[in-house]
Amino acid sequence: MTRERKITQFIYIFLIIIFNVINHSISFAQHNTSIKLIDLASSSGIDFIHYAPRPRWCEIGPTVVGAATNEGLNLVFEQEKEYWKSNGRLMSMDEFANIHLIKMNGSGAAWIDYDRDGDWDLYLVNCQGDASVTNVLYENMGNGKFKKVNKSGAEDDGEGMAVSSADYNNDGFPDLFVTNYGNFKLYKNNQNKTFSDVTQEAFHGGVVDKWYGGSAWGDYDNDGDLDLYVTGYVDF
Repeated sequence: MTRERKITQFIYIFLIIIFNVINHSISFAQHNTSIKLIDLASSSGIDFIHYAPRPRWCEIGPTVVGAATNEGLNLVFEQEKEYWKSNGRLMSMDEFANIHLIKMNGSGAAWIDYDRDGDWDLYLVNCQGDASVTNVLYENMGNGKFKKVNKSGAEDDGEGMAVSSADYNNDGFPDLFVTNYGNFKLYKNNQNKTFSDVTQEAFHGGVVDKWYGGSAWGDYDNDGDLDLYVTGYVDF
């Protein structure tokens, strides 16, 4: 077979493959046009509101005067300190941000059958960072409705980032690991619809003060129990 014929044959086979892939993609799309996503949060009883105290700062130059929000508030620098000027008086940036700026931060969620009744319950991470707004566990009632669990023992009040679930002590019940800004918490499932904070007991060396991100469970040394990998977010 000549070189030119080999090239022609290769191009022919390549075009056939491309045609089959495109045809399959079109067919797949046509057969799935009836699939729709519906927001059932409100009707299912989940009333969770995410609070995050960290303002979204914008990067600015050394001298900028302009609208900071839709209220037309101006930015002023004085003696190398950053201030926001509102209604004729100077405010610190923290004070201004708490009043005017968008609040945001990462948070997580985990599906967990915490009571072992065969349906999935939902744990949601918040980012308020105080006792007034905490993480929330919603119990699946088995009829498409969820009920907020007020005293689960896992109402973490840290500035939450993420959560992962695993049976770390091999007792058959899923536990929770929550990462925060500054610390993390391990909650052991007590097998009675409550959790206990066992962080100090489980981590004898203590918790290093960091801004933590996500976490993952896995038996990395194949010894039959779950090990834990925790990521950092940024230095602070």
